[in-house]
Amino acid sequence: MEKLSNQFKELECKGKVGDDETYSFLYRFIGTDGKKGSFETPYKHRQEELCKGQYFTKRRALVTEEFHWDRAIWDKVKGEFEVIEDDSRDFVRGYKVVTMKDGSFAYLREEDGKLLPYRFDIASDFNELGFAMVGLGRGVTWLNKKFEILTGTYWEPYTDLGIHEAPNWCGVREFSGSPETKLSALFQPVFGGNVLMGCYMNSFGELQHFSRFNGELKPEKTDSIVIPQKSILFRGTVALNLKDYDFDDNGYLRFEDRIYFARGFFITLEDLFKLSKQRGLLENLDREVKHLQMHPVDSTEK
Repeated sequence: MEKLSNQFKELECKGKVGDDETYSFLYRFIGTDGKKGSFETPYKHRQEELCKGQYFTKRRALVTEEFHWDRAIWDKVKGEFEVIEDDSRDFVRGYKVVTMKDGSFAYLREEDGKLLPYRFDIASDFNELGFAMVGLGRGVTWLNKKFEILTGTYWEPYTDLGIHEAPNWCGVREFSGSPETKLSALFQPVFGGNVLMGCYMNSFGELQHFSRFNGELKPEKTDSIVIPQKSILFRGTVALNLKDYDFDDNGYLRFEDRIYFARGFFITLEDLFKLSKQRGLLENLDREVKHLQMHPVDSTEK
């Protein structure tokens, strides 16, 4: 296991499944220093993971009816995920990421020195907005300081999740956009395939709803992919490329035939030209185009 950065700009996860007894996850990330890295969890015994899930979620594992079905494995696992292997990192905003003996990651609380009972396959420090990137069960997501994870359309306490449940996101990105309104890109697979669709989480931990601006703000639901509750995703599906989903410092992003603004609305290029013409913003441009058509610029002129 290579040493991981405890702070990420981007995080992507892919599951690698073995036989009935083994599995692993492959994580790719970009640190705040811009360097790319990857991390693959070692193949783990499936029974060990069931023990861990049962212990922390206080639920009976799905494949067993008896808690004492393998006491030897239970004793081994219980010891490994309760013992800190590496606590050399610094406290950041009240918490420190520590590595457990079984290779999982946990958080140590600075206020009282308590080791919190939450285990992740990968974890980062909390950012200035109070969110941390974590990997869990073949998915990645954001974690808030209530130790809830964004499973899809809502936040859910980590301890309420069953052992096989996982967040839907296979990729998350650091917040970008205008200083007043920053958003984080999240990506979700469509029908379990390689084609993904993206949406945004705002700095309040809500999935961002984008409304159409065509002279006035009106919600647009036609030709959009809709997730229940608060989010409207971008039209269509796109290949995963996290770099295509950055809002710049001015707070807007060009996507296909429309421009999205970090403040929660978008405008199509057709509406943009229409409104610009109605308000006289294109008159100077029209005059310049006509002038160039009548008097082409001589490329030999200096």
